This record gives sequence, structure tokens and C-alpha cells, in this order.
Amino acid sequence: MRSSRSLAFQVGAYCNTDGVHIAWDTCPAKLRALFTGKEQYPTVAFNVSVLQNRQIIYISPWAPGAKNDKTQAAGDELFHKLRTGQIHPEETYVLYTEDGRCIIRKGLYALVDGGYHQWRCLQAPLTCASSEEAARWSERVESVRKAVECTFGILKKRFRILRHSMECLEAETISDTFKACCALHNILLRHDGLHSIGCDRSDWVPAKRVLARCEVEGERAKHTCRGPRNMSGTASQREPGHATLREELIAHYAAVCKMAEVGWLRPASQVRARLHFVQAEAGAGLNDEDEDAFADDEDDLVSPDEESDPDE
Repeated sequence: MRSSRSLAFQVGAYCNTDGVHIAWDTCPAKLRALFTGKEQYPTVAFNVSVLQNRQIIYISPWAPGAKNDKTQAAGDELFHKLRTGQIHPEETYVLYTEDGRCIIRKGLYALVDGGYHQWRCLQAPLTCASSEEAARWSERVESVRKAVECTFGILKKRFRILRHSMECLEAETISDTFKACCALHNILLRHDGLHSIGCDRSDWVPAKRVLARCEVEGERAKHTCRGPRNMSGTASQREPGHATLREELIAHYAAVCKMAEVGWLRPASQVRARLHFVQAEAGAGLNDEDEDAFADDEDDLVSPDEESDPDE
């Protein structure tokens, strides 16, 4: 496990976590029931945690595919360390309240989906939002969580062995193969120069450059506001601090939206173009075609209002 700060929210989010299933074609007949879950065929499951730059920082030990996310989370080492405050216990972050005050909080958390426990260290988007602010926050979390889903897609596109059922005799062999693919993924991420996405200020698109995107987000949020659902059946899985932190995050996101301080991470293709531009400018020189292409990418992110204001 690697200690690394998250680039997702910059307000305490440590990583994005989700489960992935690898098909096991030669699963022994006596184990098929244990390894067959919702996919309807035998699989080996892993909990994988990634940063916003799609760098994999933790892979849980393998588990039978019939085990759900909550069962795996109970024995997850990363979740245990987050829950007990062992990961960056000195880390603090500032949250805005509804009235504009600043409060300081400790305790990092992971962004997950709704299939996990309602622990304070696990924050998930709401399926039923009772206010527009909560719906907006939920959509933002869903957008940020795309990093882990995209990482799974990259792994299965990059390594053909993960796209098909594995013909191994032992689940441990599948685990070793999957971890090797993840290690190669991180190596290639560094080779492409994309492991530092989000660390540089230029990697983020300011809020004033995404005005049209915010308007679309607002229209979607109005349609996702619904009444709260009955959560009495899962009371034993909730921690007292879970809802408190979630409400503070919702209020914080609403406040920064009003102050136009929300940033969006640039796509990897645009960050790669920027790296190429900087390297060429500092070294071998930049030809006219590269300079024009980079300028076109920059223009796509600038709103008409910003272009018309010479002072900005």
C-alpha cells in the first residue's frame, strides 16, 4: 500500500475505490457456488483503490466472486487504516459552511459507490437526494469516481488476458496475474508522464471556463431531487460520523460553487499535449503545427464570456 494524497476533492478524499471481477473459466466444480455471484459465472473479486490520475495504490487480497462489496470491505486493510486514522493522521482540510465560515476537519475518506458500508471513511453519492445541493454534490462525486471505472477499462483494454476467462487452476494465480497487470499499468502511467496529473495548477480548468458545463449540471440536478428513502434496515452498518461528514461536504460544495472556485481536471490527452508543449519549448523546439494544435486545445476550454473580457 502506498501513502499518497488524493487529487479528487482536495478536501480529505484519499482515493476512489471499487470492486472488479475477473472471470475464472476453470473453476473447480466444488467451488463454483462460492465463486459465482451476480455475474452468473465464477469470478475472483478484488477491491481496487486508485487516485484521480488513475494510479493504482492498493489492491485487496482476492475474494470469491459471490462475496459482495460490504463483506469484502469488512476485511479490507486500506479501509481499516482509514477508519482508525492511520493514514496521514496529521492531514487537515478546510470546509466551508452554509454561512461562509471555515471549519477544519481531520480524517481522510475514500469515495465509493452505494454498495459499501456507511462508515465515515467511505463516502458515496446519494441515490435519493432531498435537496438540489445534495443532488449536485452527488453528481460531482459520481463524476470524480469515473477515475476508478476508467482504470478498469484501461486495464482490460491494455491487457487482453483480463478481458477473457482465465484458465488457471488456482485463484492465487489469477491474483498474481492481475497484480502484475496493475504494476505494469502504473509503470506505463509514469512512462507516459501522466502519473502527476492534478499536481500542477495548469492541470485544472477554472470554474469560469466551464460555465456551460455548470448550466448542464444544474439542469440534471433538478431532475434527480427525490425524497429520502427508508434506511432503517441498514442502521447497524452506519457510523454516527458518516452522515455528519456527508452534510458538511454537501454544504462545502454548494459554497464553493457560489464562489466559482470549483475546478475540473483536464483530460489526459490535453495534459499530454501540454507536457509535449513544455518539453519541446524547453528542449528541441516547437514547430508551427504543434503550437497551433496546442492553441486549439486551449481555445476549446475557454468560454465566450472569458474571451470577451480583456482584463481576465
